[in-house]
Amino acid sequence: MPEEKKIDNVVEEEESDFADETKLEEIKPVEEAKPEVEPEPEEPEPEAVPPSYDYDSDHLSAIDEARKTFLDTYKKKNTLKTVVMMILLVVILAGWLVPSMIEAWKNAALVIAMIDLAICLGIMGVYSYFFKKKSEVWIRDYFQTYYSHLYAYAIDGTDVSAIEGDMSMKITEEEFSACKLYKDVYKVGSRYNASFKFHDLDCAIVDCAAQVKGEKMLQTAFVGKLLRAPNTYKGNGLYIYVKGNKRALPPTATDGMKVLEETKKHIIWGEDSDRKYLTKAMKDKIFAIETNTVLVDFAISIQEGRTYFLLGYEDTLMVIPMEHQLDFNPVHEFKENFAKFLEIAELFNKKGN
Repeated sequence: MPEEKKIDNVVEEEESDFADETKLEEIKPVEEAKPEVEPEPEEPEPEAVPPSYDYDSDHLSAIDEARKTFLDTYKKKNTLKTVVMMILLVVILAGWLVPSMIEAWKNAALVIAMIDLAICLGIMGVYSYFFKKKSEVWIRDYFQTYYSHLYAYAIDGTDVSAIEGDMSMKITEEEFSACKLYKDVYKVGSRYNASFKFHDLDCAIVDCAAQVKGEKMLQTAFVGKLLRAPNTYKGNGLYIYVKGNKRALPPTATDGMKVLEETKKHIIWGEDSDRKYLTKAMKDKIFAIETNTVLVDFAISIQEGRTYFLLGYEDTLMVIPMEHQLDFNPVHEFKENFAKFLEIAELFNKKGN
C-alpha cells in the first residue's frame, strides 16, 4: 500500500509470464512449392494515455496545482543536477588525460589527477546532499498541501470541525497495537496524523502501514487509514471484520477469539456477554458499507473507551499522485465512506450502550 515509480529514489508491480504451445502438424507433399507470404508487420500498440480529470472541488484542483508545481520544480532541478554531474565527470576525465599530454606536467600527472578526482567527488557529494535535502522539503510541502486539501474535501458537508494535521504527526507501534487485531507488529510507518471533532467526539485519523517480520524480509500486515474515536463500551473487546477481495489483509490476532457471527461477507468475535452492545442499528450501518477495489476490506476493534476503524484502502487512494493527476473516483468514495464511519462511531458512543 505505500508512493510513483519514476521518482522512487526521492519518495518512498506484478508480472505475468505466458507460454505458447506450438503444435507440429504433418506436412503433406505438394507438386510445387508455393512462395512464402511474408506476414504483415504488427502495428505497435499505442501508449496508454493517462486519464484526465476535471474536478468539481477547489480542494481537488488545489491538490493538482501543488502536484504540478512540485513535479516541475523537481524535474528542472534534477536536470540541472544531471548537467552539473556530467560537467564534473568531464573535469575528472580531463584531470587524467590533460596532465599526461603536457610535457611539463607528466611527472606530476598522477598527483594532479588524484587532486582533481578528490575535488570533483567532494563537489558531487556536497551537491547531492543539498539536492536531497531540498527534495525532501519540496516533497514535504506538497504532501502537506495534499493532505490538508484531501481532508478539507472529505469533511465538506459533514459536521467535522477543528481538524488539524501535520506530516510530522505520527503514531507509535503501541498505539496501533492497541486495536489488538494484529500480532507481532514489528514496525508501523505513518504520516499526517490528523485530529478533529465530530459533534462532541474527539477523533483522529492517520495513514499507516504495519509490518511483521517474515522469514527473509518484513511483510505488510495492514495498510490504509486508521480512524479512532471514543465510545461508551464496557467489556472485554468486540471485533468486526468485513471481508474483501484477494488483496485484503485480514486481522492476524483472532486465533482463539470466540466467533459470535460469521457470514460470507463478515465475521464478529467477542464474548457472549457483549452481544447486546452491537445493536441492529449499528450492524445495519456497518454492513451497508461494501468493500470493493478501493476499500479493499475493513476491521473495527471496539475497546473500552476507544474504537479503532482499520480501513484497508487500495493504492489508488493511498499512493500520493506525482506524475499523473489525482484520480477523482477513489477520493470521492473515501469522502462518502468517511461520513458513514463517523456515523457508526457516534452510535458506539451513545449513552446506555
